[in-house]
Amino acid sequence: MEDLGLWKQAWMWVLSQKHILAWAHTAACGSRERLAFLVDRHWPAVSRACATSSRLALAALRQWRGCTARGVLAVASLGPAAVFVILWSFFVCMTSPACALYALLSLGAAAAVVHYMGYTPGLFIVGLFGILIMWMYGYFWITGMLLVAGGCMCSLKHARYVIPVLTSYGVYSVAVRVGWLGVFLTLNLSFLTNDLLNKLVQGYEGSTEESQFEDMKDSDPVMDEFYRSCEFPSVPDSEPETVSCAKPYCSAPIQDVLHVQKEEPPSKVVKSDSTSLDEIKRIMDGSNHYEVLGVPRNRSIDQKTLKKEYHRMVLLVHPDKNMGNQLACESFKKLQTAYEVLSDFTKKNSYDEQLRKEESQKMTPRSCVVSQQSGGVEFLSEESRRIQCTKCGNFHIWICTKRSKTRARFCQGCDQFHQAKDGDGWVETRFSTSIKMEIPRAFVCAESKIFDVSEWATCQGMECKPNTHGPTFMVNMVGADRMPQRSYSSRYPFSLDAEMIPEDEFELWLQQALASGVFADSPKRRKSWSPFKLPQKGIKSWRRSS
Repeated sequence: MEDLGLWKQAWMWVLSQKHILAWAHTAACGSRERLAFLVDRHWPAVSRACATSSRLALAALRQWRGCTARGVLAVASLGPAAVFVILWSFFVCMTSPACALYALLSLGAAAAVVHYMGYTPGLFIVGLFGILIMWMYGYFWITGMLLVAGGCMCSLKHARYVIPVLTSYGVYSVAVRVGWLGVFLTLNLSFLTNDLLNKLVQGYEGSTEESQFEDMKDSDPVMDEFYRSCEFPSVPDSEPETVSCAKPYCSAPIQDVLHVQKEEPPSKVVKSDSTSLDEIKRIMDGSNHYEVLGVPRNRSIDQKTLKKEYHRMVLLVHPDKNMGNQLACESFKKLQTAYEVLSDFTKKNSYDEQLRKEESQKMTPRSCVVSQQSGGVEFLSEESRRIQCTKCGNFHIWICTKRSKTRARFCQGCDQFHQAKDGDGWVETRFSTSIKMEIPRAFVCAESKIFDVSEWATCQGMECKPNTHGPTFMVNMVGADRMPQRSYSSRYPFSLDAEMIPEDEFELWLQQALASGVFADSPKRRKSWSPFKLPQKGIKSWRRSS
């Protein structure tokens, strides 16, 4: 009975503490909601941090894999990595972890001293402190004797027999005294040190090469003296490989340069590699400076890239490297002339103008073909415009015609020309008597002039009926005072305030366009012109009338 009384009293006490239980339940529910809020708030940052950490870990793992592969190959070929394995093995065997940390700090201090004081005084100070520490705490005489013996073996060219033995003994010593974890640490430290050494050597070679290039560029008088002294024995006239031309870039048959070397004395002949021979032949085949340097003509040239390519070519075609090759000196002169012209902005512009004039003169015999293919439309080159297209990013030519606004649009139903106003656009098809084909042409009335915009219309992809009574599309004109650089249509922006093009440049472009088939009246070209296609999203932006 007493037990029942105790249980009853305990139950009554629990019932009296019911409000505490309710408070605990409410607190637990609030904590759960608070925890859910914190998770929703901070989980994106935590997930991004985890993703970044995983990417960094994967990148580090890939770098470690590459470093290990290079180190294994270097050890197998008895390269510097094998020497680093020996050094790190003895270092791990002879030091405790605390001493290893102190030694690494000492190496960092030594590197700082070498960096700030220079190689000679820095290495002298570091070597002096190393000898002092070895005298105080190490086996100085034994170590010195081993170093002397190893130096003698290396001087007698027996290092390939010593290095494998020392490497195997070093790895064995680490495995016995420290364990396999020490072997893993030793190998990784050796491979990492080998990679760092390779990076330092590559950086030093790159800086030395750049300084040599600067000296080569600054020593122009010396190179002139070299040109005057660079003389080769003459080749008989009966041989077909004789190179002689008055102009610097005339086209002449280039022989296999290996056959030219047969006339040289054996003491002066240096066999050129295939890369140098190909580069010499390519330079000699170049008809202008752009082809010589291998840079695009119609794009802007980065001077740093141009200089880098020039230095690379100089190393390949230099006469000192290709002694006995008659074309090496000529190609070297040609390469230097091309670089002097294209690296100077003023000389480059003058040279481009000269090339345009020469090409224009070459294209003049095709003027009769141009007049036949132009469909009887007369052009005004001085009023034509170069329009930048924001759809393709290139420039299009709006050809100004001699049509007047009063007789601009041809109507097939009325069989006559109607008046046009600024902003009107239409498409015409004219009959070609040579191939019996209808050629679609697009025109726009702007600034009280009639422009042939066929190239621009093809790029825009407009779908319009030809030879209609009214204009088939409209171009919304924006005044030059409101927008001095560009005027916009409702869908495709373009510019009517573009720069004026010279007459000879316009004639050259028109002749090249007709020759390349821009206005060609072939069935394949006509298929690409007709019909003009316009995306469905832009139909509301163009007003058509049939």
